Amino acid sequence: MPKRYYTSSKRLHIYDQGGRNSLSGIQATLFGGTSALGSTLGGSLTRIGTQCIYPYRATGSIWDVRLKELKTTADLGYKAFIRLNDFTNEQEVAYSLRDSNVAISCIGSHVFYKKEKDFEDANIYAPIAIAKAVKNNPNIKRFIYVSAAGADPNSQSKRLRTKWIGEQEVKEICPDVTIIRPTMIVNLLHQNPTISAKWGMQMKMFNRMNW
Repeated sequence: MPKRYYTSSKRLHIYDQGGRNSLSGIQATLFGGTSALGSTLGGSLTRIGTQCIYPYRATGSIWDVRLKELKTTADLGYKAFIRLNDFTNEQEVAYSLRDSNVAISCIGSHVFYKKEKDFEDANIYAPIAIAKAVKNNPNIKRFIYVSAAGADPNSQSKRLRTKWIGEQEVKEICPDVTIIRPTMIVNLLHQNPTISAKWGMQMKMFNRMNW
């Protein structure tokens, strides 16, 4: 538990054994809900009665295939989609966090980008805007930032270098942030174009992996 909550000892949720129509007490804003981790995480949260808000980029559409998969994860009133013009704009991000007590950032799941600026926007500037909005929102009790395993300032990968910079900036703004460093995440809905992901899909196809 973060130090600032030692005296209050507030629980994050009220009841986690209910179903889709129960009220767990968690109101989460999930950035990057269309990623491989975000779609699964959103479904797990709404399964216990969590109200989830999914901000999405202006380049996307509410009828996108990935957003359509999120619609079936929760009943009416337990999910909402907010379209943001710029994820690096603190005011727009703060608007999506105004009614939440949990913020989860799964942005930056892409392995390849055409420009290095795209890596910086997804892994540095967007997390900074989210962290600043979380810091200025007194209702947020938990902030979870999903980084990547192998994040290092001296890495040859642009993705891992920018992930490390984003971690340092987020920790400086919100010292109580929970940072998770997962390895490569793949599922059947979001087929990653990397060699390891293609190998995993082939192993799944021939029933060589039990997942």
